[in-house]
Amino acid sequence: EGLDKGAAFTLKLPLYHVPDLSPESEEQQETSTSFSDLERSNNDKTPSCPEDRGLRLLVVDDHPSNRKLLCRLLESKGHQCDMAENGQVALEMVRDTTWGSSEGDEALEPYDCILMDYEMPVMNGPTASSLIRELGCDVFIIGITGNVLSDDVQYFKSRGVNAILPKPFQLSTLED
Repeated sequence: EGLDKGAAFTLKLPLYHVPDLSPESEEQQETSTSFSDLERSNNDKTPSCPEDRGLRLLVVDDHPSNRKLLCRLLESKGHQCDMAENGQVALEMVRDTTWGSSEGDEALEPYDCILMDYEMPVMNGPTASSLIRELGCDVFIIGITGNVLSDDVQYFKSRGVNAILPKPFQLSTLED
């Protein structure tokens, strides 16, 4: 009687655990960097624009609703967000901030951080991250993924990602 009635269930399992590392560990410093830390380091630099602003972020995700929601949440916290629907578009946007566009426009202000999805059509997150690093860009990249198996996390990091956030996550995780 209850079969094929369309019931939906949500189950949260702690599949990914970030180990508690000693303060002198480089790995902890990489994974514990937060938007607050990025804002502090951004404030240590001479601002390139006269008005006080948050971080300049690039949100890369193939799902339009995910991109829009994350950007709205981040913008409500005072950050400026650009969006890309796949790694290829993100790579072109980062290239434009480094050397200017192919039309000869001047380089734009560089991104403070990139939030990069793992699985996307055209070009996935690990490939895009690797190519961004090959450009010589040292922007902080946060990999956002549902693939939280240790091999997937290590692969994403080996391709140039600084930190991993497992999906789903709460905005407070980014702020911490």
